[in-house]
Amino acid sequence: MKEGYKGLGVLMDAPDGPNAAIREMLRKGHERGACDAILVPMKVPSGDSYMHVLVDDVEMLDRAAPISPVLTVQGARAVTSLTRRGDEGVCIAAVMRPCEAEAVIELRKLFQVDLEHITIITMDSPGTVPLQDFARDPEEGERVFAEALATWDDSAMRPICQTCEKSNSAVGDLHLGLRGVQTGKVLLIPQGEKGLEAIAKLGLTPDHPIDEWKQASDKAMARKRGTRKANHEDLRKRASGLSGLLDLLGACINCHNCMRVCPICYCKQCKFDSPELRNTSSDYLDRADRSGSLRMPSDMLLFHMGRMSHMVLSCVSCGACEDACPTGVPVAQLFSLVAHDAQERFEYMPGRSSEEKRPLVTFEFEEFSEVED
Repeated sequence: MKEGYKGLGVLMDAPDGPNAAIREMLRKGHERGACDAILVPMKVPSGDSYMHVLVDDVEMLDRAAPISPVLTVQGARAVTSLTRRGDEGVCIAAVMRPCEAEAVIELRKLFQVDLEHITIITMDSPGTVPLQDFARDPEEGERVFAEALATWDDSAMRPICQTCEKSNSAVGDLHLGLRGVQTGKVLLIPQGEKGLEAIAKLGLTPDHPIDEWKQASDKAMARKRGTRKANHEDLRKRASGLSGLLDLLGACINCHNCMRVCPICYCKQCKFDSPELRNTSSDYLDRADRSGSLRMPSDMLLFHMGRMSHMVLSCVSCGACEDACPTGVPVAQLFSLVAHDAQERFEYMPGRSSEEKRPLVTFEFEEFSEVED
């Protein structure tokens, strides 16, 4: 977690709640030339979901929900769409949760986004409501999320959110602190020069200590680390061995939804959807003959293991994969377990810094020497 510019932020009034305060800040930033457009979650006209919307008409911000109750599309995928053909000089303020911002930073390292004219705005997040629960009863989902945001009780949020130790991480250019901040206020924390420039255009000056916010954030993250450790220990037992892993993934129907919503799975053609893996009936019969039977569709376990090996060091545990699973496979929790172990061994935290190199593109003479014969 960054410390903020000299440990100071701007204490903003939020008498009508944090969403209203953020909307007003975005409106003012647009009017004063801090950005040409704003990428922000917004409730769809039917009222039963939220989507990231690119806004250049500030009047539409009245419908924006910067802190939305669900994560439908991972914000990093939206940023990729905006910049995949390179920087075009259009300044965009992108509002997203810390896990989405971390994915954006990882994608920058993979040359999938251009952030020169993107200002990332993050905020403290209590998590999100499980997407399928929200779809069944949006009104109840709104109520549950509003209560979680007011009390910071995440027990009704997605399992992956309950264990996320980075939900308060100030990884963007600007961060909106909510924990440990007095009622009716929001703490705007600049991160680096781009954040300071944005605050200057808003006509604000960082002059409020962020100590209380940081203490509250550290306490919350310590609690989440404890929850994550307990959950990981339980999941490690359940997924132990080939039979345990097959049981955990048993409900998978090979739809590959988890891959399609993952911001880190950016390949235009996945090997598992390629003609190379489209076998003939004779191939399938030969495989069935060798083992006595063959699950169809085939290669379910190979798909998950292959995807895991490709993106585990960059996994930010956003949970988009688990939300997209139609059969409720705890794929985000499994990936979080493996990602935590791998990232800990490499002492690497995805999305922590744009300057931190990914482990697989660096070379160290003594790396992993302890596993040599």
